[in-house]
Amino acid sequence: MKDHIETLCVQAGYHPETGESRIPPIVQSTTFFYGDSQVMADLFDLKREGFFYSRLANPTVDALEKKIAALEGGACGIGCASGMSAILLTAMTLCEAGDNIVTAGEIYGGTFNLFSTTLKKFGIEARFFDADAPADAIGALIDEKTKFVFAETIANPAVVILDFDKLSALCKEHGVLFVVDNTLATPALCRPLSLGADIVIH
Repeated sequence: MKDHIETLCVQAGYHPETGESRIPPIVQSTTFFYGDSQVMADLFDLKREGFFYSRLANPTVDALEKKIAALEGGACGIGCASGMSAILLTAMTLCEAGDNIVTAGEIYGGTFNLFSTTLKKFGIEARFFDADAPADAIGALIDEKTKFVFAETIANPAVVILDFDKLSALCKEHGVLFVVDNTLATPALCRPLSLGADIVIH
């Protein structure tokens, strides 16, 4: 029962101790108190886990990150201000000037613009393919500077359904990451990590 999606929706990401709130509280503080400066130094040096500044980590956001990771079957999650910031964070983490990404053309308009216009300003090229294109045609777009292949589980607004088998096999063959935007499907309907994706975005 503990791994059922319904249970994860309610219980995952937050585990209260005896006498604590049953649901995660909304922590509004930007900073956190520590009576020992060495503890703060260890937090800044990533030698221990904890919270010291909400821009970096916050108990409420931490609970959300853990819940989404559990629902998707992932190892961890990162909470962002928006879906576009999550996609940009992924691209900027994985790519540098001179790299490229290979992406389905049937994607959300904001994502299309981010890939075709914004990333170009950072020297990152987006190579678009038709979702129905054969694997060899898509594979021809991948080279040694390709950092990831991107697609949406259900394309917004085109409602094109992602062929996971085709793209996950292609990514494995070429040794590139497979990044999937699962916003419209949600992990209640589809779990991309179990279908060959490496990174899932909402």
